Amino acid sequence: MPFTPFHMGAGLALKAVAGRHFSVLTFGIAQVAMDIEPLVGMLRGAAVLHGPTHTYLGAVPIALATAVLAPWPCRPLLKRWNQEVTHYRAPWLAEDERWKPRTVLLSALAGTWSHVLLD
Repeated sequence: MPFTPFHMGAGLALKAVAGRHFSVLTFGIAQVAMDIEPLVGMLRGAAVLHGPTHTYLGAVPIALATAVLAPWPCRPLLKRWNQEVTHYRAPWLAEDERWKPRTVLLSALAGTWSHVLLD
């Protein structure tokens, strides 16, 4: 089912294990990006909602696009994100304000591939 919040559970588990080497924000954006195809399918009344982008190979371009584009909308949100997770006593969810390209790329790949696995 598209737009399910259950996909983020995998991201939170990965964040708990990988810590600062994983971006839960990038993971979440990758999850949303993966659901663009099903959204378009639902709006068009398509019989098949999970098409080519919901394969491991098809998820790679979405992960690459996410890795390139995610830092821009996330940079303004990052300070607020870190304040919120600290306030709610979940500092393990805090993100480094200087994102590393490798972290962003691996988080995006984890987001798209886990999405394919869970769908």
